[in-house]
Amino acid sequence: MTRLEISFNIAENYAKQYAEFNGLTDEDKRHVVNGLLSIVNWYNKQEELGDKTPAHGFLGSFLEGVVKNDFIKAVTNADPVNFRCLAVYARFIFNIMPKDYREKAKLL
Repeated sequence: MTRLEISFNIAENYAKQYAEFNGLTDEDKRHVVNGLLSIVNWYNKQEELGDKTPAHGFLGSFLEGVVKNDFIKAVTNADPVNFRCLAVYARFIFNIMPKDYREKAKLL
């Protein structure tokens, strides 16, 4: 199993715990899991680049708002599926992501 597959499984299994996620269609579930995976991929790329070079291109406006803890940016850029699952993203960031993600998000 590749690192990407492992990350995908972690994101998917984590999201399955929440009612907001379980009420979605399979396509919408993949959409949310891919969003969670994008956050993990951004973090991993930022780890490689260090503290001086921002890892651009991994996050859209919605996910950038999520990782920067910018509620207004996240809400105003969320599509209907991500809007419905804002709590899933918040819980994922709080419970799964390393706490130094906040320092890395300042580079965005």
